[in-house]
Amino acid sequence: MPVDTHNLSHEERLKTACWRLDVTSMGATDLDCGLAGFNDADIIKLTKILARNPILLELNLSGNTCGEDGTRGLARALRVNKTLTKLDLHNNLIGDYVLSLVEALRINRSLTTLNLIDNQISDNGALEIAGALAGRDGDGGWASVSSLRLGVNKWGKMGNAALLRSLTKNTALTHLDLSRCKLNGVKDGPLIASALQVNRTLHTLVLDYNELGDVGVTSIAKVFTY
Repeated sequence: MPVDTHNLSHEERLKTACWRLDVTSMGATDLDCGLAGFNDADIIKLTKILARNPILLELNLSGNTCGEDGTRGLARALRVNKTLTKLDLHNNLIGDYVLSLVEALRINRSLTTLNLIDNQISDNGALEIAGALAGRDGDGGWASVSSLRLGVNKWGKMGNAALLRSLTKNTALTHLDLSRCKLNGVKDGPLIASALQVNRTLHTLVLDYNELGDVGVTSIAKVFTY
């Protein structure tokens, strides 16, 4: 159930969100806190309730200012929560504190959809995500995440290469969004093609607003001509 961010004060928004998240109140399965103005301290309060909530399926925290402490709070909650399937964190300040989430999702087995678009994640964060994607169930990887959105972050050539190579080993993803990731046709096009030749589970790969050019598109197209 959505939090009304227009008619409530900040304190009222947080109180309402906590109340709706608490299983003893409404038992909501969908909580929308997008653009609620929540900071790290607010998100920590929410995650303490999330950790014990056995009902919530979807949580939207997009457009807030979740940084180091908020990310770590979410990670702690995800280590014990067994029901949340969808988490939207796009347009926050997670940066390379994403490592906390990476480690939590090596344990979590319920989350299937994760949105990390526009979070200032650098090459270091991308490498951690790639390592988790490359791991298999039982071998420290992400076993349940099937839909992942990673566009509009700050990594460069190294992060892109690692993420694309991880697709040759990942067996869980069905949807991956790498839009606006500065993918280069000459270097990344062949990596995309190689990944698609091996990967048999990915159904959708979003590459909008990159720099693939004719060379990259040609490399990828050859995969579908055999």
